[in-house]
Amino acid sequence: MAENTKIRPCQENRFYKLMDVMLVAVYAAGIIPVLYASFFSHPLADDYSSAYETHLAIVSDGLLSVIPAAISHMVRVYSDWQGTWSAEILFALQPGIFGENAYFITTVVMLTMLTASVLVLSHELICALAGKTRSAALCVGLTSLLFMIQFVPSPADSFFWWNGSVYYTFFFALSLLAITSIVKTIRTGSPAMAVIATVLAFIVGGGNYTSALLTFEIVILMIAVCFICRNKYKWRLIPAFIALTCSFGVSVAAPGNQVRMSSVGSGMSAISAVKAAIVQAVVFIREWMNLPTLAFIILLVPIILMAGKSVKNILWSHVIICFAMTFLLFASEIAPVYFGIGNYGEERQVDIYYYSFILFIVTDEFVLVTKIRNHVCSSDLMSVCFVVAAAILVITGCILNGWSSPTSGACLKAAVNGSLRTYDNECQAMSSAIISEVGRSGDRASATDVIVDGVKSTPEIFHDALPGANPEDWVNVSMAKYYGVRSISVR
Repeated sequence: MAENTKIRPCQENRFYKLMDVMLVAVYAAGIIPVLYASFFSHPLADDYSSAYETHLAIVSDGLLSVIPAAISHMVRVYSDWQGTWSAEILFALQPGIFGENAYFITTVVMLTMLTASVLVLSHELICALAGKTRSAALCVGLTSLLFMIQFVPSPADSFFWWNGSVYYTFFFALSLLAITSIVKTIRTGSPAMAVIATVLAFIVGGGNYTSALLTFEIVILMIAVCFICRNKYKWRLIPAFIALTCSFGVSVAAPGNQVRMSSVGSGMSAISAVKAAIVQAVVFIREWMNLPTLAFIILLVPIILMAGKSVKNILWSHVIICFAMTFLLFASEIAPVYFGIGNYGEERQVDIYYYSFILFIVTDEFVLVTKIRNHVCSSDLMSVCFVVAAAILVITGCILNGWSSPTSGACLKAAVNGSLRTYDNECQAMSSAIISEVGRSGDRASATDVIVDGVKSTPEIFHDALPGANPEDWVNVSMAKYYGVRSISVR
């Protein structure tokens, strides 16, 4: 029956073009408060412990010494703490080492990478492969980004903290770019794209284990499909697979991993970790299936029904397989953390689970709605109803949870109540006092104990992980190394 189904083409019209304009406007309006807040952010916590070599190198030897210092940091950490080599190099390059006022670059880099990766993946999968229009691809990408950015569980981890965001948000975006380049290689056979895929896969393999493992699984699935379908460019994927595998293997084999595991606690057995990951995946889905997510699902319906070529011969069994596959991939992201440390990870790691959750929803709904689209044609009135329903759900969710529940709302709140400026002034005063003391101490700085006024209040949108009264606290110790003094404590 499926083979004989008559496809009823839905006509693209001005409504969908206006939807592009509307989504661009809403997305841009949403990130402006986030970018504004970024100018008040400052280094904290691991930003100091991961970048003290590069910061001291700049102070003493200038910019040309930064890369050697970053590599030196990576080698040290590979032996002493963890094996994620490419991430460690980036940790050491946190923007604050070039001047604390440059730290806003953190937010710019994360938003740019996430936006670019989602849009290019959306274009490749929806426009190039599925035969949908560019308008449809842009709409899907922008809608996904809008909900990913505005309703991410911990914006502080994803956009305002270099160490946490580069490890997860940045490498998540890199993994999407790697997958996109592999898909484009499959489609076009471009040697240049195969080289790009290999380089990106190599870098992703040295990043966080969640993104590396998920990318590894997806690449294996794509290679398997290519061999089954006898794709003529299948052998061009092998270098990327080898690069990813070797890089991931080098990361996992690091002596420092054992040091870290012994200090943070024991993990689970492989079987127990898989079971715990599946249970936690269900918990996350139940938790995140809220009003904004329902709005996202509803808004996608008219977008996917947009004009373009229908995907023929989709059976209900294909829909079920797609749903099962995306759930298993989602759960597999969580398993390595249970295996390593016995829990699902920190907030910054949960953020990329959420990003994947959004993209897997798009995948499932695309297959489901495309199946239905073979029998139903959209109309302007239907599309307007879906968009209005989605807007009502988002507004209702904001009313129930507070207007500061979206990321941009939290940033606006911090801007209006003055907490951003207060935080910025206190951070600037603290760092200036330390730098002044270092200048007065001169060659004796490494033997100097610095006492400064600390930061008394932190906006909700930022992390509160700055030095305290105890000079032996790890944040104080890291900050002291960063500035080249013996100790730092807060009055």
